[in-house]
Amino acid sequence: MKVRLRPDHVDYADGVGLVRRGKAMMRAARHTNNWRPNFETALWKNRQSSRCELAGKLWLNPITWNTIDEKGMGLADLGDFIDVKGVEKARHRLLVQLDAKDNYAYLLVDSSEHPDYSMIGWLWGREAKLHPIETPDGQDRPCHCVERAVPPMRDPQELFEEVRRRDDPEWF
Repeated sequence: MKVRLRPDHVDYADGVGLVRRGKAMMRAARHTNNWRPNFETALWKNRQSSRCELAGKLWLNPITWNTIDEKGMGLADLGDFIDVKGVEKARHRLLVQLDAKDNYAYLLVDSSEHPDYSMIGWLWGREAKLHPIETPDGQDRPCHCVERAVPPMRDPQELFEEVRRRDDPEWF
């Protein structure tokens, strides 16, 4: 499954990334993996993440994209149960934190062919937690690492159908 971001999509997602970076700086927030990037690198990561989330939103429309978590309530990226995990390289895996929510869907979105974004696969948090715990390069926080094949990940079409089922119980 691929989604092509238009220039206006990219501009919007980049704006979301900029706001997120600014809010993180105002809170003096530390990166979850204790990563200490310079401003430009951190801003790029926020923008890249926002682009991947927007691609997932466009693919799953009409789902809600929770762009800014104003109250720090830990909202899902999409709807009320989808967390998007964006990657920049085709070899990168799905990384799910040890404290991931069991009932969230973790969707791997590949941005390596920008402006085309690929929905690679997904898993429920409880399923991701069955995968090996590793400490990926450049991080000091262990996480569950899932290879980017189907299986071990679920087919993206299943997530699409799950979203439709939740929106309309009579869809099937």
